[in-house]
Amino acid sequence: MEQEGMLDICKIPPLLTVPSEVLTYARDLHEYFSMLGYLLVCLKIEKLQNEVAHTLISLLTKDFPNFRFILSLNVRKKCAENSRLPEILGQMLEIGEENIYPKILEIIILMATESDMTCK
Repeated sequence: MEQEGMLDICKIPPLLTVPSEVLTYARDLHEYFSMLGYLLVCLKIEKLQNEVAHTLISLLTKDFPNFRFILSLNVRKKCAENSRLPEILGQMLEIGEENIYPKILEIIILMATESDMTCK
C-alpha cells in the first residue's frame, strides 16, 4: 500500500544541513510529532495504526551516531515531549481501540521514563 511506504519514510529522522536548523525548525518538529499522534486517532485500519506506532517508537529509540546531520535522539525526544503527542496519547488511553492500546502504552512509557515534563 502507498500509505505504508509514506510511513516508512517517517521513520527516518529529519535531516539538517547545519545543527542550528534545530532552532529554526523547532515548531515544525513539534507539529511533526503532533501529526503522528493525530494519525493514531484518525486511522481506522489496524495495520496503519501499528505502522504509525512503530514509527513513533523508532523515532524515540533509535540513534544514528554515524550520521552527523540526522536529528539527534535527545532532540527528537525533546521535540516529541514539547508537541501535542503526550496529550494525544493520554486521550487515546480513554478512546483508543483495544488493538492499539499496548503500543500506546509502550510509547507513553518511552516518553515518561525520559522526561520530567511529560509526567506533569
